[in-house]
Amino acid sequence: MKLYPLVLFLFNWMLSSCSDNEIPASETWPQASYGITDATINTTGDFAIVAGFDEPAGWWDLKTNARLFNWSQSQDSADQSSAPIQLTAISPDSSRALTANNKSFVIWNTQTGKSAGYYSSPTNIRDVAISNGAQYVLLALSDGRAYVVSMRSKRRLEFYGHQNHMIAQGIPKEYIGINSADISANGRYALTGGDDHFAILWDTQTGQVVQQFPHPSRVTLVKFSADGSLAFTAGNNADAYIWKTTTGEKVATLQLKPREYILSSAKFSPDNRWLSTGAPSRILSLWNTVDGSLIKTWRVKKRFKNKANGAVVLDTGFDGQYLISESSSGFGQKWQLPSASTSTNKETEANTNSEQKPEDSQTQ
Repeated sequence: MKLYPLVLFLFNWMLSSCSDNEIPASETWPQASYGITDATINTTGDFAIVAGFDEPAGWWDLKTNARLFNWSQSQDSADQSSAPIQLTAISPDSSRALTANNKSFVIWNTQTGKSAGYYSSPTNIRDVAISNGAQYVLLALSDGRAYVVSMRSKRRLEFYGHQNHMIAQGIPKEYIGINSADISANGRYALTGGDDHFAILWDTQTGQVVQQFPHPSRVTLVKFSADGSLAFTAGNNADAYIWKTTTGEKVATLQLKPREYILSSAKFSPDNRWLSTGAPSRILSLWNTVDGSLIKTWRVKKRFKNKANGAVVLDTGFDGQYLISESSSGFGQKWQLPSASTSTNKETEANTNSEQKPEDSQTQ
């Protein structure tokens, strides 16, 4: 789920400070002068794209804490205020990044820092995702449609699965939007979550539905595991689940606390052992993917220590022994993960017996 500036402001204004007995981060570094509208960390946790308020988005090397490139949404590099960046994405292979506002998106080469093209959207964009090499771009739209665009052939496929659910219930399609989207590394499969109380796994080549994951509330966040074998979906009423993409089986249910009922980010560890989630209440959590049990929680840094403001956890990434976080307060942070000795037999068994994705080549 991507949170827009007004929403971020309201959360930061309303959320009070938490307990002083907080686990300190291993490292903390500033990345934006006035806070962050959105951020994405790459698969290996060593690069991030960070979009700040009233400033260009930055491409960051998290190993050296260096800002490598500045990116503006407008084609006119001097005109940054007319097109603020609200959404970001990084391809699984980290070769391309994407920035977007509600009407357009830009693809960037992360090696050269140069733009690979500016593109407009047919209607308001709520979320974006990008496959390896920017071969495919997925747009989640406010009118309940999802667009998959082949950036090579310019072929476009429109997905109406969420709209169809609402129409079947006699609800006008104008009242349905898609809130979150993810795409497999090779662009073959998409995962979308909408106001129709469903997350849907579908084939981007045919538009055919592969799996449907029902929820008791609006689905606001979806995420694939790196290999595509697992999917995470979450609603706006403490309904958060892990699923097997091959069978549609529900693997685990997360037991969320009241301040986590709406999640703002999620990321599977590369080995599928853990799932990290972030909330608009500064809460960063680590979960066991086998049974959904909570392993550890942290609280990210606020912008003003003595004021009753919070911070939205915008994204996380796994980097060896550390979990990396980016938050709306404008800080990146590094957190020590539990040692290997904390592994359970259930975790080991799950890693050994993990199933394949819907297609063996899904994320190749």
